[in-house]
Amino acid sequence: MLHFMLGTAGSGKTNTVRRRIAEGVKKGESGIVLLTPEQYTFESEKALLNLLGATSADRAEVISFTRLVDYIGEDNLDFSKVYADTGIKAVILKKALISVKSELLAFNNVKASPEFILSLLEIITEFKQSNITADELCASFKETKSNTFNRKMHDLGLIISAYNAMLGEKYLDPDDDLLRLNDALNESRYFLGKTVYIDAFDGFTTQQYMIIERIIRDAKDVYASFCTDGAFDKEMGTGIFSNVKKEIARFIKIAKNIKKIGEPDSDTTVTFLIVITKNTAYDFLKKHPEIHY
Repeated sequence: MLHFMLGTAGSGKTNTVRRRIAEGVKKGESGIVLLTPEQYTFESEKALLNLLGATSADRAEVISFTRLVDYIGEDNLDFSKVYADTGIKAVILKKALISVKSELLAFNNVKASPEFILSLLEIITEFKQSNITADELCASFKETKSNTFNRKMHDLGLIISAYNAMLGEKYLDPDDDLLRLNDALNESRYFLGKTVYIDAFDGFTTQQYMIIERIIRDAKDVYASFCTDGAFDKEMGTGIFSNVKKEIARFIKIAKNIKKIGEPDSDTTVTFLIVITKNTAYDFLKKHPEIHY
């Protein structure tokens, strides 16, 4: 089942999540996992330690997407190559750019300056986080060859393809970790039968959604908290929480499209728990939408 825990800032969502985890551990439930951003893992572990004590706190796992790569990767991923840092990636990207320069249509006269290389690295990271491949970029050019934008997509496709090939000869790219993790989760079933709480995220990348889909597919229950005043976007994209409600809609879509392991004919049930409390600042902004903040 997929459960949403909704409330505005300061409404107590995170405290509710931690309290429910503690209650589950005290009842003897096993397989409880809290997925939270890396910067909140220590704070979450400390809070659960205070709620449960040293003897019981380790019965609830606190993970981030980064930690998950380490946990799953220990037995399921190949770490025989070393990770490339920004400097190594910049050197390899420059070599890749030079290797395909004669085929470029938009960037053929661009100097491979450090600033240009670093900007390309940022673009590549964004493409990878959005799960956009070099082949897809090249394919978009073949469909419409008429304008400058498509020529740039063609060039980026060639550059990224050469870059990935050169980088992969000796190094691992941290930007590929979640893609590799997604493949590993097909074998490991790490989340099978577990109760997973997802808390304190502002949003998710396409790569992260691939992992979330695995979680919803395998877990017994998933509780996801969101900072919002409701589940559905009645403002049609113009509200304070419209972007958050798009994330909720995506979770629901994933859940409805998933067939649970061992239950191919059943749909994932979706429930809502509203933990909204009075928030004076939010109430003021809602009454005065003309104010920019």
